[in-house]
Amino acid sequence: MNCYNGGYTNPNNCYECKCPTGLGGRNCLSVEKSKTPKCGGDLLAGYDYQNITITAQNGNVHCVWRIRSNAQVLVYVDELQLPCKATCTSYLELKFKTDMISTGSRHCCEPPNAWIASESNTFVIIYTANVLTDGFGTWGFKLRYKLCKF
Repeated sequence: MNCYNGGYTNPNNCYECKCPTGLGGRNCLSVEKSKTPKCGGDLLAGYDYQNITITAQNGNVHCVWRIRSNAQVLVYVDELQLPCKATCTSYLELKFKTDMISTGSRHCCEPPNAWIASESNTFVIIYTANVLTDGFGTWGFKLRYKLCKF
């Protein structure tokens, strides 16, 4: 079984892979399926800015996006509204390193306040809001992305 992006053969089923968070599919070549309907998926970055905006009220949300381009991907988080806790159980995770095994930078109190460029042509964004640990509220984020041209 060939597993990609740091995935490995599932020891309980040698016909499938265990994939890094944010990636999925039989060989870890796809974006992880979001647990929340109508959010997440594969996106293509172009020369113009595109937006991802999500607002979740009173519920558990888990969405995963994979943004790809023919060059690096540039992301800026404009707004982030999540409970500010030391454990950061509700968060926006930005995976921009070539190594997809590592956890990305997780943000819950403040947005990063900087443009972030992916090391490769792939940028994975994971948004998790957990009402069970963080209570009810109106949470969400807004970000911009585009192809990074230097």
